[in-house]
Amino acid sequence: MNETHDVVALTRRLIAFDTINPPGNEQACAEYLRDILAAAGFETDLHALGAGRASLVARLGGGANGSDPLCFTGHIDTVPLGAQPWTRDPFAGEIVDGKLYGRGSTDMKGGVAAFVIACIVEAERLRDGPGVVLVITAGEETGCDGAAALARDG
Repeated sequence: MNETHDVVALTRRLIAFDTINPPGNEQACAEYLRDILAAAGFETDLHALGAGRASLVARLGGGANGSDPLCFTGHIDTVPLGAQPWTRDPFAGEIVDGKLYGRGSTDMKGGVAAFVIACIVEAERLRDGPGVVLVITAGEETGCDGAAALARDG
């Protein structure tokens, strides 16, 4: 199964992007997600947040029967590695004994992967129904800068 339908595979791929904040460097990760979602028929917009940084907004369908779209939001930056040495490569997305290890696996690249895959799998129903908006932000770990910029700039 490819990573456009496999939550674990997509999570592992997202973990491989070093998006430790500061400095963030989320743009490559946001572009990767943009490409996956665009290939699945979503309208996508990258929103720059400075050099090497971007948030992503992706939309599919919407407005059926006057309903508001479903919205998922998550972030792709992570906290620093910390002083404690890692026993595994924090960017490898290694699976050991059925457990996935990596920076951002639970906060929140795994969550982003889950809602991205769910929306791709359910794209037809979402498109013909209420629609969906995915808001994937940069800069959450240091003050929600990406979300604030989206709210301010639209």
